[in-house]
Amino acid sequence: MLLVDRIPAIVELCVQAGVDIPEYPTRRRTYPVYCVAGRIIDFEKRFPKEISLDKDIDERGFPYNKKRLNQDTNAMEMRCDDIQAVAVRGMKAWKKMCIGATKLMEKYAVQTCGYCPEVQVGPKGHRVRNCQAYKHQMRDGQHAWQEATINDFIPPVYVYHIQDQQQQGKPLVKELKRYYGMLPAVVELFSQGGAPLEKNYAHTMRVDVVVPEMDEEKWVV
Repeated sequence: MLLVDRIPAIVELCVQAGVDIPEYPTRRRTYPVYCVAGRIIDFEKRFPKEISLDKDIDERGFPYNKKRLNQDTNAMEMRCDDIQAVAVRGMKAWKKMCIGATKLMEKYAVQTCGYCPEVQVGPKGHRVRNCQAYKHQMRDGQHAWQEATINDFIPPVYVYHIQDQQQQGKPLVKELKRYYGMLPAVVELFSQGGAPLEKNYAHTMRVDVVVPEMDEEKWVV
């Protein structure tokens, strides 16, 4: 059985775009691979002249010991008690990641299953039968691959957002749920930390809707 590591989809997309991550070593091909008479022929030289096998490189060109990312290099250089600065920086990073992923998806194909949230970065989906969606027994766990969108690639988890300051802190009522706005959970977290919200979230926040009181709800048309 072929064992293949599973990594986050956004990381795989960046790796295919050319980003070298020490934690996930990748072999870059400079020559194509051909299938001749059912045999796979690799015309690529295994090792350039300037690279030789030693104790740190195996026969596939990968280091024996995976180098782990230094956690200190990714630490945010700011005070931990400056919550608003952390929230603003996090909101900018979230926006930058979504825009960057959208641009990369225009160049590199991403597939998603039409039944379950499985995602595969590549021109074709994999053949692993691990779909657990409704009636997956009829398909023997086979995925139904189709072109993915940014929401398939980075699925947002929506939570309720209360715009009115007077309503904040009060328990949400089931009968009034159609008046509540919604935001992606990560955006709501940053907004509560003090980060400003952009105008493109106005339609999901429902800024033009006032949450009525329970005794007023029956008069709403």
